Amino acid sequence: MIALPAIVVAAIAAGLYLLQDATYKATALSPANFQQLQVGMDREEVSEFVSAKGLDEPLPVINAPSTPPAAQCRYYAAKTGVLDLGSEMFRLCFAQGILVSADHLYPTY
Repeated sequence: MIALPAIVVAAIAAGLYLLQDATYKATALSPANFQQLQVGMDREEVSEFVSAKGLDEPLPVINAPSTPPAAQCRYYAAKTGVLDLGSEMFRLCFAQGILVSADHLYPTY
């Protein structure tokens, strides 16, 4: 009798973990890799440290500074692993294929 609820709970937990893993792979940048980035690097150099696609906008709890002139920015979850549930983010801004800004952003709550 207890086996069925335990199986259901385990299936839900596994599903949530897989969802979190997919989100991590698509949006996260580790602090260690962020530390390797330097303003002036080109996109190819940056791609050695950043494999996630990132986001177009920051989380609602983040107040991002103004975008540098003529730059396009991507936002990444600042995560050390799949189970890191923090809200910090990194912002990488490029102008003409060159990294012009690399910011560590913190939640405002």
